[in-house]
Amino acid sequence: SIFQRMMDEIPFIHLFSGPGRKKLPPVQVDDVNVLFYDVFLIVNLSMSISFWVTHRLDFSFLSSAVNEGCLFSILWIASGLYHGSF
Repeated sequence: SIFQRMMDEIPFIHLFSGPGRKKLPPVQVDDVNVLFYDVFLIVNLSMSISFWVTHRLDFSFLSSAVNEGCLFSILWIASGLYHGSF
């Protein structure tokens, strides 16, 4: 049906549907060093952009820049584990 195809197109909808639908890839990390390096690079890039470009060398925004970088790296790891790319 049209409704069923529409529901299948929505990302992550199969996480909340019943058994027998779609299966997730295995949640495994083959190379932990690459994962840590990715996290370091993402946090560093986000903090640098926020500090040097967005807030123009204002140290009071440094903690929020680290928080944004950490949130982005958590989402990066979740996406990589979901797609089985680690």
